[in-house]
Amino acid sequence: MRWLLAIFFLFLLITPIKAQVGVCSQWSFGETTAVTPITQIVPAISNASVHICGLVFFATSANADITLYSGTGTNCATNQQALTPTLTVGPNGPLVLFNQSPIMKTDPGTALCGSYDSKNTGTLDWMIFWAQY
Repeated sequence: MRWLLAIFFLFLLITPIKAQVGVCSQWSFGETTAVTPITQIVPAISNASVHICGLVFFATSANADITLYSGTGTNCATNQQALTPTLTVGPNGPLVLFNQSPIMKTDPGTALCGSYDSKNTGTLDWMIFWAQY
């Protein structure tokens, strides 16, 4: 009976570790100084979603706008869906959204894309933390 209880408790300890296999361990980054049309950030993999755990944006000199999309085809042109509303980053300030588990995800088999507008007066630096499973 003790062995059965020991195995049961061991199973309880292992289960949370197994659930964290997909924690965001990948990242993508970039910089823009102009209007950037919708551009692919993470390519699609069949039957896998892009899970996003963190977003970091930093604008200089002026407000900058960011929108994230999911979709298929070149630069998410087909079946395009906005994942976020237009997010505005204030001048000389960061916008940070981060969590240990995903805060949003794409549909299975779709890519992650984004559009950026730095208002042609400054630079927008960005980093996105993600996993694909």
